[in-house]
Order: sequence, then C-alpha cells, then structure tokens
Amino acid sequence: MNRIYIFGIDSVRGGIELMMNYLINDLSAEKRRSITIVTCYERIAFQEEYLKKGVEIRTIQPKKQIFKYKESLKKIINNLDRDDILYVNLSSYCNWPLLNELKKAKCKVLIHGHNAHTANIFKKVIHNIGRKVFKKIGFKIAVSEQCNKFMFMGRADLTLYNGIDSIKFLFSKTNREELRKNLGYSNEQLIVGCVGRISKEKNQLFLVKKANQYPQITFLFIGGFVDSKYEKRIKAVAPSNCVFVGQKENVHELLSVLDAIIIPSLHEAFPLVAIESFTNGLSVFLNPALFKQHISLFLNDNCFSLVESNFNVNKIESLHNTRNNSLNEPFGDFDIKNWLSSIKEIIEKSN
Repeated sequence: MNRIYIFGIDSVRGGIELMMNYLINDLSAEKRRSITIVTCYERIAFQEEYLKKGVEIRTIQPKKQIFKYKESLKKIINNLDRDDILYVNLSSYCNWPLLNELKKAKCKVLIHGHNAHTANIFKKVIHNIGRKVFKKIGFKIAVSEQCNKFMFMGRADLTLYNGIDSIKFLFSKTNREELRKNLGYSNEQLIVGCVGRISKEKNQLFLVKKANQYPQITFLFIGGFVDSKYEKRIKAVAPSNCVFVGQKENVHELLSVLDAIIIPSLHEAFPLVAIESFTNGLSVFLNPALFKQHISLFLNDNCFSLVESNFNVNKIESLHNTRNNSLNEPFGDFDIKNWLSSIKEIIEKSN
C-alpha cells in the first residue's frame, strides 16, 4: 500500500487543520496507518487523536535552520516510492526549499492551495516568482476562485470549496443554555463571537478596538494566539467585554451560545467559519473588504458587511431575540461528504 505524506498542518487549529482532520477520520483504520504527517512543529493540532489512530507524525528541522531543513526534506522526499503521494497544503509559493524538493519528487504530488493573499510586499514578490518557477509541480487544488488566481494564476486543476459536517453544526437550544451557564452568562446577555486562530492576518485587533463602542455586548474570541507579540498588542487595548477562551475542541457547540459572528479578516481564500455559522443559523458580519470578495458565494439574508448601518446594538438585540428560531438545516452545498468524495477520488487516481 502506498503512503500519503501530508505537509502543511499547523500547531494551531485552522481551516487546513480541520479539513485534513475530516479526511484522516474518514479513512479506514488501515489507510490511516499509511499516513505520515510531516511538520516543523513540536506539536500539531489534533496530535493526540492522530497518534491514537496510528498516524505517524514526523518532526523535521524548523525552516529557520535552512540547511538542516533542506536536508530533512531530502531524506524524506528522495526516498519515496513511485506509488507514494505527497499531499502539500500551501498558503503561498514562498517555501522554495520545499518546492525545490517537490520538483524532483518521483511520486505523485498534490498541491492544495488555501490562501488568497500574502502578509507583506516582500512575501508577495517571492510568491509571484515562486508560482511561475514552480508552476508545473503537482495536481493543483484551489479552495475558491480567489485562491485559484492568487496561488495558481487561474490554472488550478480543480476548484473545490471546503465543507463541514453539517449535522454537527446545527443549532442546539440545549447547548445554548447549558454552555452559557457554564461560561457565566445569562440567557439575556448579548454575545458576539469571533472564531479562528488569533493572528495579524486575521485582524482581530480591529474587532477588539471596535468592542469599545459596544459595552453592552460580550465579544467572545474562540481560538489560540499564534504570535506572542500580537497577543500582547491585543490584550493591551482589549476592553473588559472582550473575552478570550482559547482554542476549543467543541466549537460546533459553542456557536449555539452566540447571537452573531464577526469575521474581521481583510482576506480569506475561503472563510470556512462563515459556512459553519450559517449552518448554525447565525448571522455573519464580514469585514467590508471580505464582504466584497465573497458576496456572490454567501449571498443570503444572514450575511452582512461590518458597517455601522448593519452592526449596532439594536441589530444584535433583534438577532438575540430570534435566535431560538434558527432553521435546523444545512446551509447550501457545503457538506463535507462532497469534499471528501472529491479528495478521495483524486487520491485513488494517484495510486
């Protein structure tokens, strides 16, 4: 049996980590034992779960130790059999040492693009050069049209929207009441959530500053901090109505606690949290820039641009009062079964 080597899983749970978790959990016990996750992190998201299921986790040298990192990659990639598969999750074409080794790989390479922007001008230049130099590598999958343009210059072999376990994310009145009680909030409290890793790219600082204008509303941040400097920046200005609960495994349950959700990112290749929230019956407020990028994808009555005319106390009160009337049905065609079927078909064809 061929082995699948998965790259690109982070230490903090995000979209990539969730999608890979869906895939690994859907495989048979035998196939799980044929998976090797390659990482530079000491620990990755869902690590204990993977180890219990027989998934191998191989830690290599960090990217900062460039020469040792290159040697670590060579030892793995150069020794793969032709029927092995390299499944590489990329957010940009900036990792040239990895891309150089992928270029020489004898086995099948899958490049799964997950991004639609870079953090700064320097990285943008490196990325733009890299996507041209390494454009012939692998079968390319984009999570959206924006991602296809950014990652693959519009030349992806497949554009495949991410999906979720729709039933898992449906609204639960029981979860709403019990978890609010556990968190110390009454049923009357207005609570707006922000879900995802807390980083400069996700722009939570914007939301923390905005929270000052709405002392009546609790802003619940569900996710781990990626950068200690950004954490200090945020906590230095965060008002008392901003609550940080860290990374949670029961996000699907915590969504029922909320009255609305905000996605403050300026850019998202595919805002998976929006799909989870719509399925739960939540209204979603997107950063105006993000709203313009994805309005055609999320065109529905529960999607709003985060501007004063839409987001205000009266609006949140109205959403709070109708929260128990959320429709218990999946949102759109984003069920995980469709995604898994397509990904597994690609892997099978690579055998």
